[in-house]
Amino acid sequence: LINFENVPLSNTVNNSMKSLYYNYDVFTRPFNQYGSLAQVSLNLGDPVDLGYHWEDSNNSTKLYKTLHKIVNNGKIKSPMKEYDIFKNLRFSIINFSKEDMLQYANDHNFGNILHNTWSCWYPKDGKPCGKCAMCKERII
Repeated sequence: LINFENVPLSNTVNNSMKSLYYNYDVFTRPFNQYGSLAQVSLNLGDPVDLGYHWEDSNNSTKLYKTLHKIVNNGKIKSPMKEYDIFKNLRFSIINFSKEDMLQYANDHNFGNILHNTWSCWYPKDGKPCGKCAMCKERII
């Protein structure tokens, strides 16, 4: 496990993120975790797997709709130079739903572990808030 507190963005990553936001409407803001993840993967020079998965089309984000069009075999394939910053990111579960992942875990005898986890953007006193999207969209 490597913990990165601050990730300064290179001019290339910074400019690509701005372009994807302002020119192509891929992101909801010009600076977000994907710029930092891209920068870390470039700094490390190694692939970084992201747990980005299929979402219900009614709730899909701009990024998901874009990625779904340009990810092939877990890697981004795009002629647009702005996407070069993501060359080391892998999206190996992008086509899996939460239900697919739960079924896989159950089929391989580790579904019980998932019942001991939680996801929350705003935990309080070490417990999930039960109100944020992460809490509401859990299936277990």
